[in-house]
Amino acid sequence: EQQESPSMERQRRAFLQEDIENLLQKYEPIMNVKANGFTIRKMTTRWGSCNIKTHHLNFSYELSKVPYRYREYVVVHELSHILEPSHNEHFWNIMETYLPGAKQLRKELNQHEYNAKRPGDAS
Repeated sequence: EQQESPSMERQRRAFLQEDIENLLQKYEPIMNVKANGFTIRKMTTRWGSCNIKTHHLNFSYELSKVPYRYREYVVVHELSHILEPSHNEHFWNIMETYLPGAKQLRKELNQHEYNAKRPGDAS
């Protein structure tokens, strides 16, 4: 894949930052959870992660290259980990409550390829 210019990367990062902030503002009150900040970083195996102890979230820069519905899925997924750390039935019930069709979105998202690598599950 062609290397993107620094200015394109800055634009994508700013866009993603704003999008995630808006999604957190939308879902935190609905889910009654609060993230303790987030970081956008280059991640090659995950779309996002949640530090269960600190409630700090990490999101892959590559989310800037996928449709909105997948960014929304990853934000809700990571916020759900504040309520339930593991991917058990309770976790998926939370996901379905706040984002109906979550399992289908997960399947679609994990079929996305970027940077010639295929990331693992959103976790």
